[in-house]
Amino acid sequence: MKLELNRHLIDQLTDLIEQKADQDIIQIISEFHPADIAEIIEELDSDEAKYLFALLDGELAADVLVEIPENDWNSYLKLLPPDVIAHRFIEYMESDDAADVMAELDEDLQDEVLQQLEDKEQAGVRICWNTTRILPGGSWPRNWLR
Repeated sequence: MKLELNRHLIDQLTDLIEQKADQDIIQIISEFHPADIAEIIEELDSDEAKYLFALLDGELAADVLVEIPENDWNSYLKLLPPDVIAHRFIEYMESDDAADVMAELDEDLQDEVLQQLEDKEQAGVRICWNTTRILPGGSWPRNWLR
């Protein structure tokens, strides 16, 4: 179904979020592509966006996040605790997408999210991260090669 983003849809979702009508929200958004859900999330305020993200299963949440413009990732993710970022987003992403997302986070949050991941998952993210994110002058960021 192609999203026809309109004020009525946003208002309807906002009301359902306010009512905590999770099943109704899921029923509505389940008809949309991750890119359309990302568009909806961008229209919501931060609390509403956080609530909607929490309703998405891990794989869909990761797919939606990748559809949000990279420069907005940090603003959405910093609303969430590090364990949620790790287990509902990063774990469901391809390593290169996860590395891109991690690179957009504040340094302190990067460390906290990485601590939540299993060693194997950390390694995959770090390998992609290290091969694509060398600082100017060829130096490595302080926390990437632990």
